[in-house]
Formats: sequence, structure tokens, C-alpha cells
Amino acid sequence: MWVSGSCLPSGFVGDPELNLFHGLCDNNNLCSVSNSPDIYKATDGNPSYTVATINPGQDSSEAKLVISLPQPEVLMFLTVWGIYNHGTTKMSLFDSNNIRRDTRLLVSPDSYKQISLTNISYAVAKIEFNSSQQFQIKEVAALGSKGCIAKLTLDLGDTRMIQTIRSRHWAGHNTASALKLKISEFGNSWISVDLDPNAVNAVVTRLSSLTRGRFIAFEYHLYPKSYNKVYLWEVDAWDENSIWGAKIPPKPQQYTMRSLLGVNGIWGWGNNKYSSSLQQGEGPTLYNAVASHARNYHNMDWDVLDPDNDPEYSEMGEGRGTNAKSWLNWDTEYRAWKTANLKVDVSVQFSNFQQSRWDNLNASAFNYGKEFAKHFGSAAGNNLVDAVEVGNEPWSYDAAFYKDLLRSMSAGIRSVDSQIKVLPGAFQAHEKRSSRNYIGTRIDAPIANNVSVINFHTYSYVSSYTGARMGVHPEHPESSFNSLTNMMRWRDVNLPSHPVWVTEWGWDAPSGTEACTFPECVTETAQAIYGLRGLLILSRNAVDRVTWFFYANTQCDHLYCRSGLTGSPTTGFIKRPVFHAFKALLDFLGDYYFQYALNESQESYIYLFGEKVHNQKPFDEEVKVRGAKYMILWKPEALEDGGSTPLFYVFPHGTNPVHAVKFTGTNVPYVTEPLQYQSDIQGKLTLTITSYPVLIELSHSPVAPVVGF
Repeated sequence: MWVSGSCLPSGFVGDPELNLFHGLCDNNNLCSVSNSPDIYKATDGNPSYTVATINPGQDSSEAKLVISLPQPEVLMFLTVWGIYNHGTTKMSLFDSNNIRRDTRLLVSPDSYKQISLTNISYAVAKIEFNSSQQFQIKEVAALGSKGCIAKLTLDLGDTRMIQTIRSRHWAGHNTASALKLKISEFGNSWISVDLDPNAVNAVVTRLSSLTRGRFIAFEYHLYPKSYNKVYLWEVDAWDENSIWGAKIPPKPQQYTMRSLLGVNGIWGWGNNKYSSSLQQGEGPTLYNAVASHARNYHNMDWDVLDPDNDPEYSEMGEGRGTNAKSWLNWDTEYRAWKTANLKVDVSVQFSNFQQSRWDNLNASAFNYGKEFAKHFGSAAGNNLVDAVEVGNEPWSYDAAFYKDLLRSMSAGIRSVDSQIKVLPGAFQAHEKRSSRNYIGTRIDAPIANNVSVINFHTYSYVSSYTGARMGVHPEHPESSFNSLTNMMRWRDVNLPSHPVWVTEWGWDAPSGTEACTFPECVTETAQAIYGLRGLLILSRNAVDRVTWFFYANTQCDHLYCRSGLTGSPTTGFIKRPVFHAFKALLDFLGDYYFQYALNESQESYIYLFGEKVHNQKPFDEEVKVRGAKYMILWKPEALEDGGSTPLFYVFPHGTNPVHAVKFTGTNVPYVTEPLQYQSDIQGKLTLTITSYPVLIELSHSPVAPVVGF
């Protein structure tokens, strides 16, 4: 953290960039004096230890000092220190027309005092002191119209390529009126960006282009108050790859699009009764149209009154409830999910129990895991649960405490079942300094032996000018959606054999009477389109599952209440555009795999889908296209930007686009997109790419065998 000095009442005096009079008496053209051996001391920026003595001239009875500004300036603040023990000294200010505008008589009681004038409304050309006797001036100083500025310049040591800067630059309460971020390679010319000095949270600033820079400066414009200071808390800088680093290379997907996509649900799917009692088209049989698996928030306090208690699942199976809920039978609920062809992922939430409630952490966690797997697992139980997560977002637990809990609970699960998939809670890998949720402090090699999958949540946010989070499209270079990149890198280094599941992702959006008023909210159309694009991007990142949050809107008024695939129960769970978009995409691509990314630039994303790629050696683009069933392409920008890019694509000989649709983000999920060809080259397709994805079905005539598919 950096704290500025105080500009006023006197901190600016020694700063030649702020003090308009600084060093003027080093120049005889600007500073004239009747007789003085040390007149430079009157403007040397040191009022405490130096003093200039002004004597009457040899041929005059008057002691006089005149200091002229290089050009007339409106002064916010003028201040003088002097010694006037030999008589009255007259101080006068003159404007650009050489008219005396202000006069102050300085006498012995004014000696050693700071005498100041503020908010001088006219342009001052010069200041004059004259007396019949000797007087002394310790300092003359002034602030111009730009006022108080506090500046910190950081030297990176050598020239770097810079495009993204993250800063925590809250100046303090009511301290600064403006703030500029400046970047320079040599310190003589600067690129300048306005920041908000009142932004409390970290702000990520992306320059319009990649810039060569060595110096990064923060220039605060302070309110003119005595002893006012500003603060700069933290600064980071990156190149064009931003906070998240370069994209990981795309990999052919090992799972179909249908098997990738799932949904987060709850007991009863918002109907307040067991899913087994719901009608066809309700609960699990509503959402299985777009989901191959469902994730339940399984509250541990529904199982046990105290974390050290036995959940009594065998009693539950006999219809006598759990230790905590006499009416509860998870078997009834999960069996209905399985009957709807949904794989069941259970996220055990225990954060309602504070750490202090665990009297015997290791034994109790081991027992809970053992009893859970013994009842729900495939090896010894009823095979209703395919995967179990040791916590959802257990970030309120200390790292060491959670690490012991995960070690013991996963060991308990593995003591009876080697097949059920075990996940830790969801953590992040991009911020090691975060004690709340950094994965590296919670999983080690011995624990990893019992863990099957890495658990991850990602949403698409950036920080605004004010530091507030905003919902954005998934390709935004600063979007937190890209944090998956860091998790994949962490996985590759630490647990390379472990797959990654994205068990929460999505966007909030308003729907009919269900408002969404937070800055993270996007439009309902954007929710659907970003959902499609997000799913496509996740598929190219070689994750094994992606689970949309949430199944339905909920009757609450905070973030994540409007992220549903359907409306809330009060709407009758009406299908939203995002539901229709996923359903339509799966109707086309559900049984196919992501194969290759032909392009990922600011102008366009172009992906290929088809049969599973078995031979992953490099192929040229013609071979890739001839092995694809579908091509999908879009412009990676915000919907509201409304931009378009013309695309001219020449398909390989024997490959022909036969049909194309454009996704709309509405309840009518797509419309036919006309295919237009250029007459000059055979097979040259003309398309206008927008932020709405276009899906093209391809056919291939047998020109030559296609290898690798």
C-alpha cells in the first residue's frame, strides 16, 4: 500500500510539478531583486531551512522583490513565509495587464507564519514585495488551477508489453475528485485512462491495444483540504492475455454435447413434494430434455442434527427418516431422478454447521462418508448416486480444517466404494493469496488418491469503472469465465489424470414479471445466447461435465435468483429462451462431439462438431472440415454491441453446406439462415457473422478417405 503526502497546507511546496514558483528565482529573467546575496532561496521549495535576505538597493532606499510567472495563471492557493522584523513589507499581486489586484501588509507578528490566499479568480502575472527596510523571504509558493495532485510512478525495470492493469485504487473517503492511470515506455509521453477514485473494489482496466510500457503512474487530483492524503493499495499488470493468461489449446471432446450438459436442482424441483409424485413433464422429467445429469444441494443438516451424529440411512430406507428429518427419504427423491435418466451428483453442504460444531472431525467425517457410500453407492448400496461432492463452496471453513474434513470423508467413502466419483468442494486456482478458496491449500497428493474429479464453478463477470461486477459475454478477455484456464493449468501440473467438472455456471436475466436489477444481470436474450456460446467454449476446454445453475428462477431478490432454465413456480415453470436454446442445440449437436476450433479471434469463433476424434495428431484444415458434421460460428462480442463481420469461406472440394440456422435467443430458438455463394470461386460461402451463432450442416462426397475420425 502507498500513502501520499499531504498537498496542503505546505506539502506541495517542494514539488516542482505543482508549485508554480518553484525555482523561479534561479532565473534572473523571472526574479528581480533590489539587493540579495541568496535570492534563489526564496523559491527553492524549502521553507523550513533556507531564507533569502532582501536589502535596499545601493542607489535606492527601497528593498524590493518581484517574481513573475512564466505566464499568467489562476491560482488556487498562494502561500508565503517570511521575516518582517525591520518594518512593514507590502505584498502585491498583479494581473496580466499589470494592474495591482490584491495587497497585503506584512508586519513583525506575521514573521515565520504561513500567510495564504485561496481561490484567486484572476490570472496572476507576478507577485511583488517592497519595504523601506530589510526583509526576508523563506518561501513563495502557489498551486495553479489544476490544484493538488498526488502521483505515484511505478518502474517495471524494463519495457514490457501491457494491455491489462488491475488496481485497487480507492483514494479514501472524500479525498480525490479524479484519477488518471498513465502508461509510458520512456517517461516522456503517456497514454492516459480515467479511473474512478471512489471505486472500492479492484478494477481491471483493458487498454484499447497492446502497449509498450515501463512506467505505470497513478495521478490523483485531490480535494483542496489540509492534510488530505490518498491511497493506492495494489497494482498488477499483464499483456494481451490478461489476468488469466493465454488460452489453453482446444482439445477434441471425449463426451457428446448431450452427456456434457446437466442442471443444478433441489429436492422436489421447487414443487415442495417428492419428485416421484410429480406428473410427466414436471421436475426431473421436465429438465431431462436438456440435461443428462442433475446436481442436488444435499444439506447435511437434513441428515444429522449434529455433524458428529450418524445419519441413520438404514432407518431412512425403512421409511423412518434421517437423524435430522423424520419425514425424509432421499431414496424416494433420487430414484425419481434416476428413472428420468438423470445421473445424480450430490453436493453435500455442511457449512450450516460451524467448525466448532465438529467435536471429533476426523472420525465424524469418515463415518458420514462411509455411511453415505454404503447406502447410496454402487458397490454396497442402492446405486442411486453417481457422484458425491465433499462440500459445495465450503469457503467459510479454514483451509487446514477443510483439508482434514476432505481427507477423512473421502477416505470413509472409499472404504466401502471404489466406483462412486468423489469431488472436493469448488475452489479456484487463479489467486494463491486468497485464503478463502484457493485449491492448492486444500488438496494434496494423499487426498488426491481418494478424489476422482476436480470441482469448479465459473461465472462471467468483469469489474466496471466503479469496481462493481458486471455480467458479460463469455469471450470477454477480462471475464472471470476465463478462470477455468487457470484451473486446467493447475490440474495439468498437480493432478493430470483428474477430469474437471464445471458444476456451476450461468447468467442471471429478467423474465416477464421476474425482475433482475443487479449489474451482473444480462438480458434474457443474452442469457440464452451467452449460454449457448458458453457451452460451446466449455466443450472445447475438454471438461467432462458442465452443470447449469439453476433449474428455475427462485422467489428471492438477490443475485442467482434469475438464472433458471425456467421461470419460478409462480410462473408454472415456464420454459425460458435459454431452455429452448439448449434444447435446440442438443437437437442438432446432442449426439456429436466437439472436434476442432478453426478460429478464435476477435472477429470470429469457428468450431467443428462431428464423430469422436480418435487420432489426435495434427491435421490440416481441409481434413478437419471434411471430418465434421457441423460448423458453428459467431462473433465473440456483447449482444448489445450489434457488430458484424463478413466471412468468405471456401470449403474443400467435396464438402457442401446443406442447411444453416441462426440461433435467436428467443422462445423460437432459431431461424433458417440463407446460404449464399460467391460465383468467382467454387464452394466459396458468404456469411455475415454476428454475436448470434450460426450452425451449418455439412455433407461430404467421397473424394478421398478421411483419416483420424
